[in-house]
Amino acid sequence: ESQINMENLNSEEKSSIQKICKEYNDVLFVEGDSLSMTNATMHSIPIPENANPINTKPYRLPESMKEVINSEVSNMLNNHIIRSSTSPWNSPLLVVPKKSIDGEKKYRVVVDYRRLNDITIGSVFPLPNINEILDQLGKASYFSTLDLANGYHQIPIIENDREKTAFSTNEGHYEFNRMPFGLKGAPATFQRMMNNVLAGVNGIKCFVYLDDIVIYGYDLKDHNSRLINVLQLLRKYNLKLQAKKCNFLRKEINYLGHIISTTGIKPDPSKIESVSNFPTPQNQKQIKSFLGLASYYRKFINNFSSIAQPLTDRLRKTKSFIWDCHCDDAFKKLKIALTNAPILQYPDFEKPFLLTVDASDYAIGAILSQKVKINGEEEDLPIAYASRVLNTAERHYPTIKKECLAIIFAVRKFRPYIYGRKFIIITDHRPLVWLKNIANPASILIRWRLELEEYDYEIKHKSGILNSNADALSRICPQSSDCNVATRAKYKKDIQNPTYFKFSESTHNSNIQTNSSQSNQSNSISNYQSNSNSNSINDSNSQIQSSSENSNSENIVDINPNNSSISHPNLSNENSNVTSTSSKNSL
Repeated sequence: ESQINMENLNSEEKSSIQKICKEYNDVLFVEGDSLSMTNATMHSIPIPENANPINTKPYRLPESMKEVINSEVSNMLNNHIIRSSTSPWNSPLLVVPKKSIDGEKKYRVVVDYRRLNDITIGSVFPLPNINEILDQLGKASYFSTLDLANGYHQIPIIENDREKTAFSTNEGHYEFNRMPFGLKGAPATFQRMMNNVLAGVNGIKCFVYLDDIVIYGYDLKDHNSRLINVLQLLRKYNLKLQAKKCNFLRKEINYLGHIISTTGIKPDPSKIESVSNFPTPQNQKQIKSFLGLASYYRKFINNFSSIAQPLTDRLRKTKSFIWDCHCDDAFKKLKIALTNAPILQYPDFEKPFLLTVDASDYAIGAILSQKVKINGEEEDLPIAYASRVLNTAERHYPTIKKECLAIIFAVRKFRPYIYGRKFIIITDHRPLVWLKNIANPASILIRWRLELEEYDYEIKHKSGILNSNADALSRICPQSSDCNVATRAKYKKDIQNPTYFKFSESTHNSNIQTNSSQSNQSNSISNYQSNSNSNSINDSNSQIQSSSENSNSENIVDINPNNSSISHPNLSNENSNVTSTSSKNSL
């Protein structure tokens, strides 16, 4: 019990966990114990019948690492994880640093099985979808995470395949009795086993991703009942938990790179730090690495694809590597967006979903959200963001096709949430409101309309100014220095700390001048500046004068009632105030 983390638990919670752990102490592994093997499965290493044994010369390792290697080998021998071998196979050893709970510098001895993996016939088993797991944790009051003790080493290898895992040190030749890290098919074997072990409770009372188990409950009694169910199954299949790595009855936990709490989901700050500290890429490989890190959290960033386009363009083989100001701008903006990522709400499948979509000359974007009451008022809170860059052909689509494509993209992306439920699509392109009734549409619109027939939806129009959620970034050229990060901030001081954004449609307290210019795709980017005399909206075909007497005739949004410009040193242009966009076709 001394190794179990019970910080921040009240007396009732602590007492309940102590009682459960005492009853199931045989499931908890502590340092010094002998690690047992599971009876749930065995790992095999299938190879072609005519394959010859692979014998790779050992790597020369630093002298300082020999003591680490010999200690680890001795420990694995004592726990029957490995045994002495006369195998004709051999793979070289490597020593890599590993994360330690107490912060002490530790190392893991691993085997380089690349050549063996090249001839191994792969085993396929799907890993769970992380987003599906996170979505189901809403409304829970308690969370616990369980971690298997050296999970791979609890799975035995089929006897005839053990010789293939052989490796050498300066003291001898050995082979694994149990599944080591680095083997092709090992993750599939492990996930298959965990799904079988927790069958009947996985996805209902808990979720498992490889050796990470999360249990959630709506109250203390509910949580503890679920925890006992899981511990009973682990005991049945002789699987052990690492006591030091288990966290019980938390209001907030770190799971799969996300901070999960009763209020919502946000990125793990330690993971974001690796993105924030990423050095400026010097080649295509480094750009790919950065985008790979950032993309894991793309659901937190509005119009991720649009912001990242200058970087993704550099990955094309037809282009030589040139790091220009547009790349640098996109690189910095992604870092800022992740640093200021909002807390995403859990989906409530008892309430209708809102799907806000928009298209620009370069990208399409969508936001999945729901109305939530906060302090007695309804707020539109995001659940996930999605976006992608348009290809060359799509960029030549007329406006109605681009806007409809945005709907199709959003519906496909968020299908697991909206299929079988009524939802509302919000667009700033008015003609799409009558999509179901358009006479003689283009053939591609017919196909898209037929694809939407299986959904129960309603399309509503919201002007581009009011539809800033999806519109603010998608309509700005990704290579423009004015490309801004989506924020729910209402005032200047809130830019760094996004808050819930509520529009005011009244224009009695402010006057705004709009200057528009027509783009090649009949879209415009407008700068709104205060003007004490009148409001004007100019486009290529008409000019409309508006005064204080008829200010209600236009949906102008007062996002700055104090009449001060919103600016940020990294996010805005010095020469402009609040920037928004509009589409001539959506008026």
